[in-house]
Amino acid sequence: MAQFKQSPWGAVFLLLGAYTAFGKFLTETADPPTSFWIAAVWALVLAVFFVHPLTNIGRFLNGRFESDAVAFTTLVGLAAMASILLNWFKLFLPVFMLLACEALARIDLQSARYGEKLSTVIMTVTAWIGLASGWMLGQVI
Repeated sequence: MAQFKQSPWGAVFLLLGAYTAFGKFLTETADPPTSFWIAAVWALVLAVFFVHPLTNIGRFLNGRFESDAVAFTTLVGLAAMASILLNWFKLFLPVFMLLACEALARIDLQSARYGEKLSTVIMTVTAWIGLASGWMLGQVI
């Protein structure tokens, strides 16, 4: 049976499209230059976050919820975040789109056996190119 090497480039192009749409969205904000700098740093942080696997998360969560007070405080905090999210849905929808595309690109790059450093560089450069494309698109349209 022939084995085909998985290609992550479909997910990387999807990530590029998502960041292009997000860059276009940022041109419509009150302060586009500051928004773009924040988005560029955000793209780097997301790439680093998604490249490093989340290990021992079960142990981390179990250690945090040992007391009822911590669990209650966490639930109240999550309810507050959900209300903010629903109030500012127009802002959070593109952010969720970016998170999903970053996760998909990370999974595809990992499946194709790219290293952590190379995956971080690919995801960050793709995000920055997408933001620049979205900015140029926002200036033209």
